[in-house]
Amino acid sequence: MTKIKDKEEYLILPATRGFMGNTDYFATSMKFKDVARLINYAQDYLVTDVKISDRLQRNIKEDRTKEIADYLETSREAFFSALVVGIDGMPKWQCFSNLDEPINEYANQVGFFKISQADKIYAIDGQHRLSGIKAYVEKFKDDDPKINQTISVIFINHEKTKEGIKKSRRLFTVLNNEAVKVAKLDIIYLNEDDLAAIITRRFLE
Repeated sequence: MTKIKDKEEYLILPATRGFMGNTDYFATSMKFKDVARLINYAQDYLVTDVKISDRLQRNIKEDRTKEIADYLETSREAFFSALVVGIDGMPKWQCFSNLDEPINEYANQVGFFKISQADKIYAIDGQHRLSGIKAYVEKFKDDDPKINQTISVIFINHEKTKEGIKKSRRLFTVLNNEAVKVAKLDIIYLNEDDLAAIITRRFLE
């Protein structure tokens, strides 16, 4: 955190900026403790969540939350894919400038942006990973190095308008429903934790 003149604390994150379709995004990484503190659930942000059509996410399942928190605590190989989060409006972005060739062509894509608790930030994809991280962080003291682990986070700008909510809902659907699941046979081939998969491989070999 870095304090500025008005005493409000900002988290300054190194990031790369990109775009796909009509969506600008910022890719960065955040410490678990900052994820737990600054990123919320969509239903906590959208006060109109009482309407089915305004919902962005599935309900959080407590057993899944515990499963993820336990996984983080017990697995040395723990690793997650990136969280995709919405931020109300555009992040406070500062790109690099006066870079030497040939990297100067990337100056507008690499830089820093600032976020704070005043920003409205919530998960669009990865709500159970988020809930698992929150539960995991609660188990440790603030100075414990375990909560300084990092996870990749992709920020997209969100406008709290009718069209903005539709866009975020559509993005949520694409990320969650359009992904192709790993075939069961591939899971048997690759899983190093499931005893049945391991025995099946050895039997086949």
